[in-house]
Amino acid sequence: MSLGSTISTNHVKWSEYNESLVRRGEILLGFDVIDNWDKELGQMNKGKTGEPFHYPDTFVLMLGYAKVYFHLPYRQKQKV
Repeated sequence: MSLGSTISTNHVKWSEYNESLVRRGEILLGFDVIDNWDKELGQMNKGKTGEPFHYPDTFVLMLGYAKVYFHLPYRQKQKV
């Protein structure tokens, strides 16, 4: 079987392929972090003395995933 015959018999559905390339860049985030924000903070701050937590653990975890996914540095350079 030659390479030419392989290429001619291989049918690519270009519209599906193009759509898969577009979807490859999507990030699917649920709204659970926002929907459960107050509930989670209430549970985290229950019985806590001192300054209450302002951000739930799931939000901090989501930020960590975004950092890894987008290859963000820990600190950005700042112009002085």
